Amino acid sequence: MQTRRIALPLAFAAQLFAAALAGQPEPPPRVIGRALGLFDGGPEGDLAVTALLAPDEESGTATVEVTLPGAAAGARAWVVVPRLDGEPLVVTLAPPPAPDATAGRRLRATFALPDDFLEAAVVVEADNGRRWGAALAELTDELAPAPDDLPVWTAPLPAAAGQAGAAGGPEAVVIRILPPRESQVTGRVRFRTLVSDPQVIETVFELDGQRVATDDDPPFTAQIDLGPRPLPRRLTVVAYGPEGAVLGRDTIRLNVGGAAFAVRIARVVGDPGAGPVKVEARVDLPAEGELESVGFYRNQELVELVREPPFAATLELPEPGPADFLRVVARLADGREAEDARLLVAPAERVEVNLVEIYAVVTGADGQPVADLTAGDLRVELAGRPVALERFGPADRVPLVLGLIIDTSGSMEPLMIDTKQAGSKFLVSVLREELGDRAFLVDFDTRPRLAHSTTAEVGDLLRSFGRLRADGFTALYDAVIFSLLQFEAAGGRRALVLLTDGDDYKSRFGQGRAIGYARELGVPVYILGLGGLLDARHGLRKIDLEGITESTGGRIFYIGSTDELDAAYAAIQRELRNQYLLAFSTDRELTRRELETLRVSAVRRGLAVRAVVGGRVID
Repeated sequence: MQTRRIALPLAFAAQLFAAALAGQPEPPPRVIGRALGLFDGGPEGDLAVTALLAPDEESGTATVEVTLPGAAAGARAWVVVPRLDGEPLVVTLAPPPAPDATAGRRLRATFALPDDFLEAAVVVEADNGRRWGAALAELTDELAPAPDDLPVWTAPLPAAAGQAGAAGGPEAVVIRILPPRESQVTGRVRFRTLVSDPQVIETVFELDGQRVATDDDPPFTAQIDLGPRPLPRRLTVVAYGPEGAVLGRDTIRLNVGGAAFAVRIARVVGDPGAGPVKVEARVDLPAEGELESVGFYRNQELVELVREPPFAATLELPEPGPADFLRVVARLADGREAEDARLLVAPAERVEVNLVEIYAVVTGADGQPVADLTAGDLRVELAGRPVALERFGPADRVPLVLGLIIDTSGSMEPLMIDTKQAGSKFLVSVLREELGDRAFLVDFDTRPRLAHSTTAEVGDLLRSFGRLRADGFTALYDAVIFSLLQFEAAGGRRALVLLTDGDDYKSRFGQGRAIGYARELGVPVYILGLGGLLDARHGLRKIDLEGITESTGGRIFYIGSTDELDAAYAAIQRELRNQYLLAFSTDRELTRRELETLRVSAVRRGLAVRAVVGGRVID
């Protein structure tokens, strides 16, 4: 396997240097300097040193093997492992004197490997540092036995080694039931599902624990009789693969406040900014759930916590801005949460209504997001009729859920370091902890995998990059569909970003299914095509990729250099941070057919609008 050099930023190098010196035993400063110089393409010394690194994903450890020449008897070695989060690992190998000062020697050590490691460098010094050598460690699946004439010294296994990475991976969503748009449903209703695993060959539908339908024909639907009255019901679908293996399941509750567990802002009385505001909430509890608390928030700040009914609070909400919002979060004793939110309103008492929220990106002739628009600059139509907006303003204070997909097919191997670095920088820059932003990470080759489930912990996401390895083919459409299902059922501000170097190959789903799922779930898809980094003539299927982005409200970037990769991520960040939130109220929830007639356009010439609404992409 080829190794490649990476250039570390100066600030990162300084942090690595300082952190490494804090370890025990302390390596000489020149050792860290030589390691950093090696990553940046510097000299490799006068000793011929080679090194292998064999990661073991199951145990979370790695074994390093350093081969020393005969002239380096009594040498000491240091392994330097940079990490994406800036906290490096330095492992010291201090063997006793070699029995034969003229023979070569191998040093081996096993240590807990950080999940987010990029590469490892080995620095060797002999004769108190007068002679030295350094090498980048070549990754390998396993270490070959040493020749009989080459002695091996093995360092004692650290007590903590082998414990990392013992936990199982995150659980991925394989199948999802699309809930009906109506909050109360009766009679015969056709339920549709979304499936992310092509191995699903049969689905079984259960109503209140009783099997009522099966389907072995994708896209797996069932027409189910719910009876003449809107009674609370529980609908479950189980997805089966070959030989009866259960691949996934999903459950929704029907006719119970529109969900199994829900909270709604029922009434707001008063004028925020002019005095106290009384907020009343309605909580729908599942039969098996015990309520722990109901929290009233301004944006992400808790203002009051209520544990018993009536679920009401009198709040001081001074000087609300156009994008400030009121949130009510209900929490069950088992940790489950449900929430409702609405923008803070000017005067008046409000009764419960259905709020339709639209998230829009408006760009000018130069393709850049346009700021400082007013409600009069955009037109919203429902079934061809103008809709009066009740809310309009920047959406950057609304929490974002981001899905990041990394292509780890075999052809990506030369680009993996650049890919990990750029992806990690993007996550750090775009996610805002104070707003409650979250993200998940998916990697794919022949099959997609959930590298990390949805979390607000950026450090956990960064550490997941270290497990990514390049191998296999490029099942691009399968990865998009799989990733879409990882978004939680609730709507809101969401986006999916895909980084890939090539065409789709070996996907079992097609482009049409990928577009349909994205539109159904209301997720804009952004694609970064890296083909130009490998070969300027490398031909991505532009029609297919652009079809996904244009049909879902996203955007595509064709990358020809690493600088362009960073610039593309920055452009996506600008769009996500310059979305507008448009909202209007209806006296009931809109049906799927009604939502399909919703259109958003610009009044001013020269502006383009891409919009997503309440769980659906709109044209």
